[in-house]
Amino acid sequence: NDSLSSTYEKGSAYTLHQFGSGDAWSSESYDTVTSGPAKSEHQVFWEVYDADMPILESGDFQGILGLGPPESSVMIALRDASDVQQEVNYIKSAGGKVSPRQKKIANNYFTLADHAKAARSVAADFGLKS
Repeated sequence: NDSLSSTYEKGSAYTLHQFGSGDAWSSESYDTVTSGPAKSEHQVFWEVYDADMPILESGDFQGILGLGPPESSVMIALRDASDVQQEVNYIKSAGGKVSPRQKKIANNYFTLADHAKAARSVAADFGLKS
């Protein structure tokens, strides 16, 4: 949040993340991330602005941080975009009409995949190797 960080920047993408513990609605954001001497500037992350997760009612924590293999976000985004495109193709092949809202949702998945491809990983910026 820009009141806590001079390097925070709001992005333009929004998405829904679904976890076993519930759903989180997130917006793309950027900030400088540091851990000890390691630093990643203008690092993209998903900032949760709303959530439906019962654990948040009883949990005693300030945040959740998840890091994964750099390729995983791209693979997941491309899989999701492909799944949505298959649904759109099915609607068309069944003689249905794809609504403007459905087109917008499908396009958003491809936009998210493009964002994932362009994002730098924290691990790479920190010089970590697998």
